[in-house]
Amino acid sequence: MERLIDMAAQRLAVDPVQLRLRNLIRADEFPYRVASGIVWDRSGFVDSLASACQAAGYQLLREEQARARAEGRLVGIGIATYAELTGIGSRISAAPGMPINTGTETATIRLDSTGAVTGSFGVASHGQGLETTLAQVIADELGARIDDIQILQGDSAVVAHGTGSYASRSAVLAGGAATLAARLLKEKMIRAASHLLEAAVDDIDAADGRVFVSGTDRSLTFREIARAVYSEIGRLPREAREEMEVTKLYDPYFGTTTCATHIAALEIDPETYKVTLGRYVVAEDCGRLINPMIVEGQVHGAVAPMPWATAP
Repeated sequence: MERLIDMAAQRLAVDPVQLRLRNLIRADEFPYRVASGIVWDRSGFVDSLASACQAAGYQLLREEQARARAEGRLVGIGIATYAELTGIGSRISAAPGMPINTGTETATIRLDSTGAVTGSFGVASHGQGLETTLAQVIADELGARIDDIQILQGDSAVVAHGTGSYASRSAVLAGGAATLAARLLKEKMIRAASHLLEAAVDDIDAADGRVFVSGTDRSLTFREIARAVYSEIGRLPREAREEMEVTKLYDPYFGTTTCATHIAALEIDPETYKVTLGRYVVAEDCGRLINPMIVEGQVHGAVAPMPWATAP
């Protein structure tokens, strides 16, 4: 599709960037339903193209290209702007008539009697840092220390149902399920802590492995809450004893949208056909970054130069 856009731009004598800008969905057009029925909820289509052009110095690249072409050198500038539906939900799964549900994922989060937290998932990490990412999601939502969280993954038997890792879905769906489960588990812990700390539920919060009364020095560790719930039977009334385990299923329904623009500037030696990569820029709308370092590593790994290309 991007090659067709370039061919159309050449025939119309329009800059390839300008032709793309004329056709990209603008911010005021969301949510936008495409011909296939997919709904783009929101994504930075125009922003990614504009950011990539700015980072690459696009106008300067075109000027340099014109001078190089005048000298007989083969210098090219490639542009690719794309949208990708990731983490598809049940609505998209059903649309093409799939016989199985690929649009949901399950997470089970448990506070055990030692105060440790275990998150169980059917998805599998295959080098994208998923275990770290899921632990961060749980830590942020639950108020736990990341060192106290164990992630069980890669085994569909650890949860009632798991669909798996593919199509850029794991962080979206497993992370969504983890978010819902962690929030409910936090509510249970706070309700128990309200009895133990003799404070209103609305006055209690959790962070760094402790549940505390806001504005005071009164607090309990996760271990102390677990001991009170599981072992010290006299500290909580019967109705306040809740199972410290939550299972939630997450369905993004339509799914999420990511988009990006890649710009490459390169030169080809007309005698040897050796390709020299001069510049490569990526501007991607990743949404909310859970772990920026992992995301940056994924982007770098995905656009690593081919063996035949050399960069100055």
